[in-house]
Amino acid sequence: MGYELKLKVGRVNKALITSEKFTFFCDITINLSCCGESNISKVAHDSLSAEALPKVEWYEGNNYITEDSYGAKPSPVPLAKIIEALKKDTAQDNYRRFQWALATLEAVDRIDSNEGAKEFSAIFEGY
Repeated sequence: MGYELKLKVGRVNKALITSEKFTFFCDITINLSCCGESNISKVAHDSLSAEALPKVEWYEGNNYITEDSYGAKPSPVPLAKIIEALKKDTAQDNYRRFQWALATLEAVDRIDSNEGAKEFSAIFEGY
């Protein structure tokens, strides 16, 4: 896991309930390829496991996608959890994609004005 990995930041169509499937609306895609055995790779692996709930579906162009290229069905991850993993990774590795992802997610988190229930989350996609 982690060699060919995309992080998609966006919103779901309604409040998350673990027993339902949701449509994920992607606003930003960040390519995290070659992230290897990193903290962010572990977060991605956990979110793509069969036990992680709820599951989401999304659009790419006119195509409705329910799983990534490896057959994994993603679950949304709060931005705070991803930011925490990326901070650990940037402290250990100066990899440019970690830095770009961290700066982008921190900016999104700052402007996410729905304080009661943060509007933005992210999913991982293997490709």
